[in-house]
Amino acid sequence: MKSKITLTILIVVIVFLGALSFFFGYKYLDSDEKINELTAQVESLNNEKQEIETQLSQEGGTDGIQNEVQTLEKLIIPKVDNSKIDASNSGLEVEEVLESGVSKTIDNTLSYIIGPTTSYYSGGETNYDFQFRLNDRKYTFDGKQIVDVQTQSHGTATSAYIIVLLDDGTIQYALKNYDTTDLQFKEYDLKDVVRIMQVAVKTTNGRITSRVGAITSDGYTHILPYDMP
Repeated sequence: MKSKITLTILIVVIVFLGALSFFFGYKYLDSDEKINELTAQVESLNNEKQEIETQLSQEGGTDGIQNEVQTLEKLIIPKVDNSKIDASNSGLEVEEVLESGVSKTIDNTLSYIIGPTTSYYSGGETNYDFQFRLNDRKYTFDGKQIVDVQTQSHGTATSAYIIVLLDDGTIQYALKNYDTTDLQFKEYDLKDVVRIMQVAVKTTNGRITSRVGAITSDGYTHILPYDMP
């Protein structure tokens, strides 16, 4: 009887140990399967990373992306930032600069073309032989296209600077009086200009004057002088 009890206990112990071994074996296999699954996911992610890096390399890499970002930034219309005002050539002690919203008109003796000098219409196309014109006198800017034109009053009601922004980021200007028959355009010493506009300049003594502001690609608004050099 005693031997039967001992045998039964031994069988139970063997069955228990077998079940325990099976349990841990299953857990090990399950864990191993998960490890294999995670390893496969990591390898898949590495492959995707390599494909992206290869694609970036073929398309110019991060430099290409940076160039695209810079191009998009240039398309955003720049605004006056009063923390970035350059009034060193303006002759003014500036307290604040605001876009005035004033529309400056050019008299009927002047005309100009913004952008290409080729005009398309239903009947065909017209190629103009000028970019800027004063009566019958025609002016071009060495193949550069006009982006914008502003005027800045000077001296009398009939005297003003004609300020032209070109697509290479430079400014050309000429003084027009009531009796001017030929404009003498000069280049203003400022590069990387992305916009010109009318601004109201408030000086430290409380006076407000109208000027043309030129915003450069670094975000600075440069107040153009009353007497252009």
